[in-house]
Amino acid sequence: MLHKLLEELLTGETAEDLEELEARARVLLSELATAESESPVDGPHAPEIATTALRALAIPEVAALRPRLLPEITVFLAKTAGDRTTFVGGIVDALALAHDGTVDIVIDWKSDFDPSATQVGLYRAQVRDYLAATSAREGLLVFITTGRIELLRRPDGGPL
Repeated sequence: MLHKLLEELLTGETAEDLEELEARARVLLSELATAESESPVDGPHAPEIATTALRALAIPEVAALRPRLLPEITVFLAKTAGDRTTFVGGIVDALALAHDGTVDIVIDWKSDFDPSATQVGLYRAQVRDYLAATSAREGLLVFITTGRIELLRRPDGGPL
């Protein structure tokens, strides 16, 4: 749900207004046949979801990129080594284009509050796949509930 709200904020489909975001979160909960909880501790809570979405876009590293962000972009990659081809596909949560139209930075939103080291390792691998698929120079792993950011770079500035 947070991904959907972030997408709608970035495309302008939903206004950057707390009340409107709360209302939209309630519609999305309804579409998922999920009841809203009275408290964020008990489950999905529209005010907390809306606040988290706005907070994510206010993270300084994200806010700096915001004018260049495109949300929810499907990417594919085929890597061949010897007689083996590996295919990678996914949806990049957001990407920033450089002035020449190439992909500069990929962003992967995560809503985990306290992910394990193993889970973070899997997330890093996912961002590295996105870097390879897009030839972006950097990737941001953005933990939107805490504001934590991890920057990943291609080691040589070239293809992974």
